[in-house]
Amino acid sequence: LNEEAVQMRYEAPKARPRPEGCLAVAVKKLPEEVSEEDIQQLFKGLKSISEIRIIRDKWTKKCSSGLAFAEFTEVADVEKAVKRDGMSVGGQTVFICYETKSKKTKADEPQKQKKRKTERPTDEEEDGAEQELPSRVTENVAQGTETSAHEEREEPLEEVWLRNYSRKE
Repeated sequence: LNEEAVQMRYEAPKARPRPEGCLAVAVKKLPEEVSEEDIQQLFKGLKSISEIRIIRDKWTKKCSSGLAFAEFTEVADVEKAVKRDGMSVGGQTVFICYETKSKKTKADEPQKQKKRKTERPTDEEEDGAEQELPSRVTENVAQGTETSAHEEREEPLEEVWLRNYSRKE
């Protein structure tokens, strides 16, 4: 470059020992259109592969995170898989490393409780609710008037309904 010498050096990869009990690897930097067959081809010859999980986007179903996990049943195959780090999948160089986190299950996720849109209170709850209301509110309901929290005036319900729902011609 402009007749200047370019200095290059080689750095040997760091030796990373397999964590105790690790039988899974993470495959990173995968292309979006990766398939399970592509991952199987990457680990061709490793007989103890038990599961492949590709992390996909919920809506597009693409591997937008570029991440997949492969689980093995034999330690020797896990170590051979990590040695395939730097190979190409779909024309893209991938990184393979030991996966130290445990696999997530449905039981690990917090349960979402669905709320009903129209949930009718029981008779006991209705009785309790009437007793808890201030006397002013129950009097207004009995008289057919509405009290606005933002305005200090009372209007008959008929006028409120006509104002809000009648057609203006």
